[in-house]
Amino acid sequence: MSHADSAADQGQPTMLETLEQRLRQRQAEISERRSSTRYPINGSVSLAVESEDGSQRSIGEAWALNFSRGGMFLLIERPLVIDHKLVVDFGSAQGKRFSARASVVHCTKLAGLIFCVGVRFVT
Repeated sequence: MSHADSAADQGQPTMLETLEQRLRQRQAEISERRSSTRYPINGSVSLAVESEDGSQRSIGEAWALNFSRGGMFLLIERPLVIDHKLVVDFGSAQGKRFSARASVVHCTKLAGLIFCVGVRFVT
């Protein structure tokens, strides 16, 4: 019997249920401050930190949950520094790379090594 099975049998939430609950709560808190409509995306994006000199250093993948005209909500397995400049790479569409520059506006720990990150698109 797995830990998840024994927790479910005892009426305790599983780790996944706990993560889902915390994520829903965090999204509700953020949605109260939104100025534009969010659209679900549910897909992987690549992130790079942009230095003052314009060079980029890859910091890995994130899971994008939604986006709006002004920014995105991401899940990532590391904390990010507020005001860090990022390049969000959405992969390729019909052979063309699509990326956007963004700035980290909030980063909070969801559970374990999972962090909720909000970014604002910048020009």
